[in-house]
Amino acid sequence: MRGQKVWSSFADQARYGMLLARTHPERPKHAGISCFLLDMHTPGATVRPLRQLTGEQHFCEVFLDEVVVPDAARLGGVGEGWRVALSTLSAERSGLSDSSEASGVPLAPVLALARTTGGWRDPVLRDRLTALLVTERALHLTNLRNRASAADGARGSITKLAQSELSQRISEIGYEIVGARAAYSDDAALTPEAYALLDSRRLTIAGGTSEIQRTIIAERVLGLDREPDPDRGRPWNETRHG
Repeated sequence: MRGQKVWSSFADQARYGMLLARTHPERPKHAGISCFLLDMHTPGATVRPLRQLTGEQHFCEVFLDEVVVPDAARLGGVGEGWRVALSTLSAERSGLSDSSEASGVPLAPVLALARTTGGWRDPVLRDRLTALLVTERALHLTNLRNRASAADGARGSITKLAQSELSQRISEIGYEIVGARAAYSDDAALTPEAYALLDSRRLTIAGGTSEIQRTIIAERVLGLDREPDPDRGRPWNETRHG
């Protein structure tokens, strides 16, 4: 195996990773991919953590240089790797969108902060916070409905997109309530509000960027026309790719 992948969450801590590899270049795009369970300690596999705005390292870049993976480590059938990937991605996105608690940016502390600082008395701020509370509740109920109805996995993109952007809005308003004090700490550590604001930037990347989620929603949920692709249906080894 040769190649590289960026934005792999906690790859530096994982013992195993899911590897999508092109095993049949003569087949069109997704049809020629197989999925393998990769031992991250395999010779030739290199993991480089990526430092974020908070100073933490949740994401990594993974490099594979002539890595040998046995067929016994294959997940699913030969050439069916994309089907495996869609299943796991759907589960991941549903988990990320279950609640703001799961995302690390809960709304309850921000509501409490507004009350203790007196910000709740501001009708404009109160209206904005109420809108966030309604959105959070609607998102939770939508997740419950999707689970109960065994909805198409693509619908997980709706709640994942809504949750990641909601979490960013929560962190932004929390920072705004505290004001300039949120930017300063007596020690080198970030204030809770500054940490939440900076850390929430990753949420629209993890589990698939917001741009990817919008494309999935448009094509697979709303049934809109797919983007023009002159290489659709052509064998991978006959297409233009970098």
